[in-house]
Amino acid sequence: MLRTRQSSTRGALFVWVGLLTLGSGSALAIPVDSTSSLTNTTTDISKQSDLLPGGGSHPPSGGGGGGGSHPPNGGGGSHPPNGGGGSHPPNGGGGGHPPNGGGGGHPPNGGGGGHPPNGGGGGHPPNGGGGGHPPNGGGGGHPPNGGGGGHPPNGGGGGHPPNGGGGGHPPNGGGGGHPHEPPVVHNGNRVPPSHVDHINNSDRRVGDVMRHDPRVSSYVGHGGDVYRNNYRIHVEERSRSYDSCHDRYSPFYRQCWYEHHFYGFYWPFRVILDLDAYLWHPYVCWFYCDTWDDYYYRQWYGDAYDRYPELRTPFYRGGVFYPTDSLNDLLVGMGSADIDQQIGFRRAMTDTVRKVESQLSMDFNATVVLGRNDIVVSKYQLLDNSVVLEGFVNYGNNQFAFKALLDFSDIRNDVLFMPTQTTGQPSQASVIEIDRLNDRIVDLGGVIEQP
Repeated sequence: MLRTRQSSTRGALFVWVGLLTLGSGSALAIPVDSTSSLTNTTTDISKQSDLLPGGGSHPPSGGGGGGGSHPPNGGGGSHPPNGGGGSHPPNGGGGGHPPNGGGGGHPPNGGGGGHPPNGGGGGHPPNGGGGGHPPNGGGGGHPPNGGGGGHPPNGGGGGHPPNGGGGGHPPNGGGGGHPHEPPVVHNGNRVPPSHVDHINNSDRRVGDVMRHDPRVSSYVGHGGDVYRNNYRIHVEERSRSYDSCHDRYSPFYRQCWYEHHFYGFYWPFRVILDLDAYLWHPYVCWFYCDTWDDYYYRQWYGDAYDRYPELRTPFYRGGVFYPTDSLNDLLVGMGSADIDQQIGFRRAMTDTVRKVESQLSMDFNATVVLGRNDIVVSKYQLLDNSVVLEGFVNYGNNQFAFKALLDFSDIRNDVLFMPTQTTGQPSQASVIEIDRLNDRIVDLGGVIEQP
């Protein structure tokens, strides 16, 4: 049974799919005058298919390239408690002071070249400074609280998780790393607070800019007509079909996969029937519109549109994603994210669709080309520079649950987990695969959400 409701935020009509009840930089868009003489082209893209960080971060534990980072476990030049070169007590690196001074530090835990127990530059265990060794080394130190070049858990320059310095990795990396934002829950999905800001910024830009431009309005109106006349009926038909997936598949996943933290067909989702109301947003349009209009995207992105060719490339499989509320929130917010993150998101989404098609082709010994509404995103978790998607894929008369990690910095790090075996116990190889994926998510600052 399908139930509808009217959205109180953006006026969208939703259909609830009756599963289980779940409790669970700034935009670079530059306004362009609507009378701009920039060339406008509208292109039919329905058959196109190709898609051609900052050092010096701050708390909680990052250190831009080591030097200059701040508490609690900074790299070179950082401050207490486990600083690298030039840091201060208690485990300072070069130039630090007692009790665990770095280079030039004083007793009881010597400075440059100091020796145990808490040596400074070149010092040795337990709390060495520059070049020191475990447990609290300074520059070049090693675990657990190394300075420059140190390693986990609180390394300095070049250190690794959880509190690496320069070049460190998540959750609190140094040079090139970003401070980790404590997540919030938005419409059932875990996101950084900045993503909620991006959603609000995108909505404001639609109201302040896009809706007041006659040429944009004409393009959006045409896209809405195409959707209502050609595609909405298919979305409605799929909603009736997908409504039965929970009862059909969840007993198998509960019995065989829940213990491995893979919750296929558990998360409820809502379908957006009036998708045409959201075509003012560039990523909703990118995912679902059959035509391409340069003027529309220039009005959103300003001169960035002509600087970045990735912003001028249509989506690989237009319409392949079934329009759910979770996916829509992700798309609306991405429209106001940093341009670099948007480009990474585009590449990762395209790569993931290709991975799905490739795996289905191998598993079923066929050439699989997914059609409209074949991928359902029921839940997402947005991390600092990646996103976790959960849902299922429709192929033939069957649906297969999936979980995917999309890395915005490098698609070679993307991971798709989609077992197409829906009877019997999972293989040991599959269990190892999902364990590794979940470990990656945690390493990146995410959580493994459970029913």
